[in-house]
Amino acid sequence: MRLFSFLLLLFTFCSKTNKAQISQFGKYSVSFQPLQLLCRDLPITFERILNRGTFGFTLGYRFDSKADVNPAGIVRYWVGSDFEFTSPRYKGVTLGINSKYSLGKERIYYVEGQLFYRHWWFKDRYYRTTFSGGDNYNYITSEESNVLGLKLLLGMKKTLKKKGKVRPFLCGFFGIGYRIKTKNEVGLSGITNYSIQTPRYFPYKEESTKNLPSVHVGINLGVEIFKSNKSAQ
Repeated sequence: MRLFSFLLLLFTFCSKTNKAQISQFGKYSVSFQPLQLLCRDLPITFERILNRGTFGFTLGYRFDSKADVNPAGIVRYWVGSDFEFTSPRYKGVTLGINSKYSLGKERIYYVEGQLFYRHWWFKDRYYRTTFSGGDNYNYITSEESNVLGLKLLLGMKKTLKKKGKVRPFLCGFFGIGYRIKTKNEVGLSGITNYSIQTPRYFPYKEESTKNLPSVHVGINLGVEIFKSNKSAQ
């Protein structure tokens, strides 16, 4: 709650200190990444448009799956997940801040920096897996993952409508990042049948931490919001 309040105050401050906004560009924008919907993840970014860039914050939520098998498992691994959880039925929340700097007066190309925090979790889910050789695990488990990361992106913006107070746009971007990920898993009860794999005894608790570089490619779809400015007419 404190982090959300801080982001809101910072966003308001940037709005009040930008009264000299160039009239041909909007004052606000709202956007999301459509590819993330394949992973049932919906992050929405709100931005205040400044003279040479933007400042904004992101709020996101991931809806859990009702199926035991994730149909977009491969896509989720490369695009939307930060750990391969034993169950696809996990939820997630994302908080982030970002800033863009336009490369040129036309504001087509930009450099963007992002800082984000993400939390994935599921509780008391049944898990079953079978390994080669006949080993298998059957148990109830809870898992959570915390991810702190940053991204440095290069993007290009295409405005899809030139007139009106609400103008849709499309952005393509690519870049690099770095993430610190921690995962906690608690196995409550279950049965193991093993001869090759490492045995598990219940209850148990496992913790792990990963520091990983990352590569990012994607698109943003959104709208730029204009407000009437009589002094600029």
